[in-house]
Amino acid sequence: MISKILQEYDKINALFEKDVFLYTMGKAGSNSISYSLESVGLSVSSKHYFSGDQQNFFSNTTSDLLGNLRKQYTKGCLARLKHKIKIITLVRDPLARNLSLAFFALERLLYHTLGPNDSRNLKGNRASRNEIIKIGFEEQINHEGPLNWFEEEFNDVLNLDVYKHPFDQEKGYARITSEKFDVLILKLEKLNTLEPVIKDFLDLASFSLLNANSSKNYWYADLYQNFREEFTPAPQYLDLMYQSRYCQHFYTPQEIAAFRSKWENIN
Repeated sequence: MISKILQEYDKINALFEKDVFLYTMGKAGSNSISYSLESVGLSVSSKHYFSGDQQNFFSNTTSDLLGNLRKQYTKGCLARLKHKIKIITLVRDPLARNLSLAFFALERLLYHTLGPNDSRNLKGNRASRNEIIKIGFEEQINHEGPLNWFEEEFNDVLNLDVYKHPFDQEKGYARITSEKFDVLILKLEKLNTLEPVIKDFLDLASFSLLNANSSKNYWYADLYQNFREEFTPAPQYLDLMYQSRYCQHFYTPQEIAAFRSKWENIN
């Protein structure tokens, strides 16, 4: 346990020695940003959750000792830093993000739905593949993870409340500067229009986004597309996602209406 904690501390120290710290929730498009920045010669470090991926990805999990120690050490490390850190983070349609996470973790999701805890005998009752995935999605995923990410990560670790700062919903980005941090928040849905913003933020001569993470390249691509064609979220779930503080801050009413319409009329 001690050696594992020391390894974690070494990893945390290394995060803040790079040109850019990519600090964003999982499944929000960070791989393409990282790949694009590295292609122009920048060193990039990345982190999704200091409290631990399991606690933020999946429901029915609790924060562990290592996660709490990691957060506390990170705060101390940041307090001792003498230089300002460049941070990039992203926001994404939370329902699309949750569904993307479910398929990224599909093997785990199916095991916990069909494994030893299959009290409903889904296999014996011949539930369809999409019915099983839907149950796993509803029960296994931490659906409020993206909605609470900035409070639980940015605010807690960086002592930076993004909701106290304006976000340009139309242009799809915001820049927040403080004594220790220079932060760029990007909207994934607008990312292709934000190359000049990223270039200026990092003082680059030129910058182009490279696609490094297309869902079509994953082994579950066909399963995902088939599920999407049948999946209709409950109205209460759409309300949870799109009436949230998160969506109201980062997205225009028109974008939110379009998100809802996409999921309501998917069949």
